[in-house]
Amino acid sequence: MKERLPNCAGVYILDVPYQADRLYSYLIPEKLRETLAPGDFVSLPFGKGNRQQTALVFECTCREDVSELKALTDRLEAGDLHLNEEMRGLCLFLKEQTFCTVGDAVRAMIPTGALRGLCAFYRADRPLTKKLNEAAQMVYARIADETGAEENSGISGEKLEELFGRDVSDLLSALLALKAVKRCYRSEEESGRAYEKVYTLCKEAHPLPTGKKQRAIYDAVSQEGECSLGELTARFGKCTVPLKSMVERGQLSCRKEEIYRRATSVKRQVPDENNLTAEQEEARSCIRTLCDTGEPKAALLYGVTGSGKTRVMKAVIDDCLAAGKSVIVLVPEISLTPQTVGLFSAYYGDRVAILHSGLSKGQRYDEWRRMLEGRARICIGTRSAIFAPLENLGLIILDEEQEHTYKSDMSPRYHAKDVARYRCGKNKAVLLLCSATPSVESFYKAREGVYTLCTLKNRYGTAPLPKAILCDMRGGNGMASPLGEVLLGELEKNLERGEQSILFVGRRGYNNFATCTLCGETLTCPHCSVSLTYHSFGRYNPEENSAAERAKHGMLCCHYCGYRRPVPPCCPSCGSNLLQFVGCGTQMVESELNMLFPQARILRLDADTTGQKDAFDTKLESFRKGEADILLGTQMVTKGHDFGNVTLVGVVSADSGLYMDDYRAGEHTFSLITQVIGRAGRGKKPGRAVIQTYNPENPTLILAAKQDYSAFYENEIRLRRALVFPPFCDMVLLTVSGGEEKELQSALRMLDGKLKELRRTEEYKEVPMTVFGPFEAPLYRMKDQFRMRYVLKTRNQKKLRAMLAELQRWFAQSVKGRVLLSIDMNPSSL
Repeated sequence: MKERLPNCAGVYILDVPYQADRLYSYLIPEKLRETLAPGDFVSLPFGKGNRQQTALVFECTCREDVSELKALTDRLEAGDLHLNEEMRGLCLFLKEQTFCTVGDAVRAMIPTGALRGLCAFYRADRPLTKKLNEAAQMVYARIADETGAEENSGISGEKLEELFGRDVSDLLSALLALKAVKRCYRSEEESGRAYEKVYTLCKEAHPLPTGKKQRAIYDAVSQEGECSLGELTARFGKCTVPLKSMVERGQLSCRKEEIYRRATSVKRQVPDENNLTAEQEEARSCIRTLCDTGEPKAALLYGVTGSGKTRVMKAVIDDCLAAGKSVIVLVPEISLTPQTVGLFSAYYGDRVAILHSGLSKGQRYDEWRRMLEGRARICIGTRSAIFAPLENLGLIILDEEQEHTYKSDMSPRYHAKDVARYRCGKNKAVLLLCSATPSVESFYKAREGVYTLCTLKNRYGTAPLPKAILCDMRGGNGMASPLGEVLLGELEKNLERGEQSILFVGRRGYNNFATCTLCGETLTCPHCSVSLTYHSFGRYNPEENSAAERAKHGMLCCHYCGYRRPVPPCCPSCGSNLLQFVGCGTQMVESELNMLFPQARILRLDADTTGQKDAFDTKLESFRKGEADILLGTQMVTKGHDFGNVTLVGVVSADSGLYMDDYRAGEHTFSLITQVIGRAGRGKKPGRAVIQTYNPENPTLILAAKQDYSAFYENEIRLRRALVFPPFCDMVLLTVSGGEEKELQSALRMLDGKLKELRRTEEYKEVPMTVFGPFEAPLYRMKDQFRMRYVLKTRNQKKLRAMLAELQRWFAQSVKGRVLLSIDMNPSSL
């Protein structure tokens, strides 16, 4: 008897709100019943208007009564796009753990250019009657301009994001909620793949070309056998016209060949033999033993800065590749990706793929396909690389595992470590966490035996740890200069010796804020609850400290929303001309160094100097070659770099992060200072560090100067145990945001009542929980959105997640999209 084909598909629709995100049943048309499979993407009608939507198939079943089911429209021609069982399970894992929709999870996993079946576009549907902020009105006006009589007129979501930035999604949500615009879909013909023309000689007899350029092209193709358009253009300049003519005359034949777009800026380093010390070999052997068990395991590779953790990582990767396994290596920031890729590419060549947000959409798509096709077996990248479509995973590495950048602050709000644990469980792989300053939670798990602890106590080679000096800035030159006498003296010594120095400055810009010394008014952003930072355009002379002089050379900027304004000639509040500019950023330190050491070659690394493509890599390579004496910058300069001639590190202000309103403030400060100190003395010359502070007796700074992580951990774990902070509990952050304060307060009262109601129910009354709030977020207003918060101390368990999911669904249905609720489990900061 012929086996019955499935006629019902269970699908998750990618573009529905959280309260409507569930499995839907659809009829499978006859034409798709033999080929449709779980993991395929389909288009289908949804809702009363049967608007076409994109969905992911989760199951295909046989069902007796399908008379009331709507039918799928078609399977999307999405090339190689297909989510296997592991990745579909990961979608549901993210939905449960991070309170996102399956659509949000899918979009986090796949590159933007991969899913091209339907394109979202927006049309004006009715006049805008309710008053919205200026940004929303501008978005509506642009949509209205693009809306014509034709049904497919409008403007795409991609184009709106290009015009108004990533935050346009929030503005579109508000306009959709008011039904001022509507979202439609149309087929997108453009393919995500790239092709290049390749030319060969025609086999049939033909007259030889007579023109000089055409003959040179003909000879080149004849000699090489075949040449691409790019190769011919590089040799002969623009040659599309002669090539077209030669093809028409039958002298050359042309075919399209698919190409992979690769990141071009990565410079491969010269590989060495990767010889391991006895201590490193012991760590490698320990990790290899875990890999050989064939069970999911986790290890923490803890070693002092410069101990050669990367060498151990490379050796373990060799073991995994030899066993036929694939590997994911995560780094915390894009800035560290090129040097990591350069190192591993030297050993593994084209088997390395790269994934991070700095790549173009085409490059991300092609790297993703290279892994899907088995051409690459190692993926290196930032947080999103944890979703790399590698089969048969054997090892996932998180370098600098303590970094907050591994936690997403947008939906889905996942931590790469949690996703790594899930994938290691499914693949029976090993999770390897690496750091000189592990997170307190990870080190606690290692001490408790949950993770296997591998320790590197000594620096690789003969280099000792840098000697650190805590420089007391009290009673010195006050606000006159950010650079103390001790640090200046050490910089001068390095310049005389021809040795390099690194300076870490906590903030970019010139001054942190401007205030009136008469009335106390601080110049703030009209869209955010934050002071404006003064940025200089050129070499501003600090001796000419008037507002008028500053206005000629700079602007006041908001680092959150991008708002900019000129420096006012007087205080906007009282009219006084007594404006004082306070605090120091990278620009001020650069200006001071240029005045004090005019002969020094200085490089500045911050968001202002690395905005252009490849600028970061170019500057670092210049410093590596010895083309600069001093490298100064923000956190970009603090971790992962290995410069043999750097013998001095300076921390301009070690106090800036100590007293943040966050229980991790001490941990973050210790990690940052320890990491930046570790950049010194990594070659043959000894290193030293100068840490400027107004709190030299602070235990965190003292232990960071000694690079004594064990003592810091013992202090910190005692404090957290006493106050019940992670790892002794889990934290949940509930954030309620809206553009109108009255609506926000009303929604907050409703939420407060619902939360109390849920906690009293029989189902959830046993969930352990301490609730703090509601209270204003540290940044109460950001991008014209007011924000209030609850902080929950609890335990991440199934009943808690069910309660929070119910709260999220109820809130979305009750407030109709005017006010938003986000739920963040174990946020990176409070």
